[in-house]
Amino acid sequence: MYSPAWLNTLGGYALAKAKNYADSPSLQPWPPGMDVIWTALAHNPNAAAWFYHANFTQIRGDMTSPLLYHFVDDSAFAGFVTTATIAPKGADPQPFAANAERTVQFFGEDAGLRTSDPVRQAMAAIAMNYFGDLSSSVRAAAPGVGRTDMPGWQVTAPSSYWGNFVEEAMRNGTAAARLLTFYSAWKNAAAQAPDWRGHGLEDVPGQQGFWNHFSLGILDDFMASHYQAAGAKAGGDNSHIAEAVASGGAVFLTSLAFGPEAGVAAVVAALAAGGQDAFKTEVEQDLTQAFHGGDPEKPSDPSGLMQQLSGMPNVWSSTVTKWYNDGNGPPPIDPVVYQGHSFTGDPATYINEYGGPKVANFIRGGKIPDPGTLSAPQLAAYNAWLQDPAIVNANRSAFQTDDLGRLSASYTRSFALGGGG
Repeated sequence: MYSPAWLNTLGGYALAKAKNYADSPSLQPWPPGMDVIWTALAHNPNAAAWFYHANFTQIRGDMTSPLLYHFVDDSAFAGFVTTATIAPKGADPQPFAANAERTVQFFGEDAGLRTSDPVRQAMAAIAMNYFGDLSSSVRAAAPGVGRTDMPGWQVTAPSSYWGNFVEEAMRNGTAAARLLTFYSAWKNAAAQAPDWRGHGLEDVPGQQGFWNHFSLGILDDFMASHYQAAGAKAGGDNSHIAEAVASGGAVFLTSLAFGPEAGVAAVVAALAAGGQDAFKTEVEQDLTQAFHGGDPEKPSDPSGLMQQLSGMPNVWSSTVTKWYNDGNGPPPIDPVVYQGHSFTGDPATYINEYGGPKVANFIRGGKIPDPGTLSAPQLAAYNAWLQDPAIVNANRSAFQTDDLGRLSASYTRSFALGGGG
């Protein structure tokens, strides 16, 4: 195994050659042996993580430069990216997670960035490894979650960033198959777990009633719409494929792209071999017929659907804040019981969970302020409080009088999971 210092030298040589080639592609011959360098770095996770961090500015440019697609259209380079962003067992996860966060934020900030298929598969691996943070961001009840470092998260990013990142990953059929198959397994496991609210919230009992069902429906449509936006050519009324994702990404990729007799392993293997891409025209036509949700109030295009989904936390937050702030003091809150646990909606429960009154108190002068003024611990406590079943129970009816709130039934109808709002 090469020493970290020598790996740094080799990696620097590779990046310098890439820069020279990008600056003058007609004058610079492409040097051989780059695969050996990236493979060597991939075999030393700590060196890979350090090199990725120290050289990220150039690496991100190389990953997205049309002049250098052949440079990154390479499984060895993608293996280096994966190694640098996902900690091996027993390693300190922080430097790897920091690299993953920078990668998600880079692709998330600009929906127009494109990269190679091997890097897209590395991006899918990142999304799967940090799916708890992705889920927590997409299912958040408070607006602004993910725009500042969140306590307990390894990768902090808003849901819109995760959306762009996942969509770019799923432009590769193999990455899409793996992500949707993973999501199917994750959801099946989550439905049986004692708490599904996401990374950093494990200590609060599960079964969130209305919000839990609703936010899981949002996550379904998040995955489905970005799958379609990545692969569908345009328009039509085939944007809603949440039912297919809910029943298992592997199921619909298997039946539509390969026929009902194919197994999941065969699907992934065939996509990896390039034998049949999940986004071919005939499959898109089948998606139109099989997965139109029949919801006239939902947009018929993926981007419109995502705009609708992103507006839900704003409506929920403003509904609850108005209810809490309109009186002369905190409103009375009826306690509720889920799975044998009593929930009272007391803000102190979540303020104490995220650092105590000096750090996480999201109430000022007896009122809830604009969430945009809250610190990260305060926002985390506020987000958790908004999902308390007693708070949900007190505000669900008012939420559903809003235009977006009325659509919540469309996101909960397909989940036969216990617990009411």
